[in-house]
Amino acid sequence: ELQHRNFDLAIARFSEALDLQKGILGAGHPKVIATLDNLGYSLSKCKSYEEARFCYNDMLKAQLLHYETFNAECYETLGKQLLMYEKLNDWKGATKATKRALEKALNVPKVSNEYIEKLQRLRSELKAKSKWWRR
Repeated sequence: ELQHRNFDLAIARFSEALDLQKGILGAGHPKVIATLDNLGYSLSKCKSYEEARFCYNDMLKAQLLHYETFNAECYETLGKQLLMYEKLNDWKGATKATKRALEKALNVPKVSNEYIEKLQRLRSELKAKSKWWRR
């Protein structure tokens, strides 16, 4: 119970900080990205998986703004977002999120073919899993 209350307090503080940081520094600033990561983690610890998923989605958008490409950090953030989909047993949503990430990756400069291939493989695996769960 104490740990849950601590995460509730952390969520409140990270949310306040995020609002200030976005207003002052802009959505793609590294401090905003770090705060989104901390907020997403805290939300997931409180089992607020849907909110954490949205947070990690915002984090991915911020990373794409900051780095102007899809890199290892973006791929890691997508992994965090997909973990939230898994906690929600939403394989169809995970597949769609991967498709959106692949589309974003294809539309930014300097993206490595390695990440395009990883995203394509991941999407295929999730589509298969989604079909399996619908049986």
